Amino acid sequence: MKRQPADSGSSPQSVTLRQLTAEEIPPIAGLMEALAEHHNALNPLPGVVYPVFSIPDAVERYVVGASSGDGLVCAAFLEEKMIGFAAIAFSGWNGDIDYLYLSPECRGYGVGKRLIQWALEEFKTRNLRYAHLKVVLGNDDSIAFYEHCGFEPRALAMVRTL
Repeated sequence: MKRQPADSGSSPQSVTLRQLTAEEIPPIAGLMEALAEHHNALNPLPGVVYPVFSIPDAVERYVVGASSGDGLVCAAFLEEKMIGFAAIAFSGWNGDIDYLYLSPECRGYGVGKRLIQWALEEFKTRNLRYAHLKVVLGNDDSIAFYEHCGFEPRALAMVRTL
């Protein structure tokens, strides 16, 4: 039986969280595009353009992950409109928060924290040891948010184009 995320939050709006089925995942592509635009506006690195990976390929990876149990996607809805999501994957002892996005007008009401709590509960259910995530350089608001949620910097990821 699929667990549903808790809906107890301090949002003044009626935002609900719901774990998506594989068939419900493709609409996250629009939010992924908005996240890429946000990253490009913040990114201090010349020559780096987001998304780094193809959005259709990423969506397909989450559809396959949801079908196989190797990953999950939870979306935040304001009435019927999807306003954010978290995509997670499982790797050995680690839980990876691959994406977490929330529409700018819906930030600051506790919805992002509820998505993080959902991810952490999914990781705990699987007896994972660590929750990992990456933040784009220059995204200081997100860094502060993740630190507020208990995450700590542990490594610097470096990339080289081939």
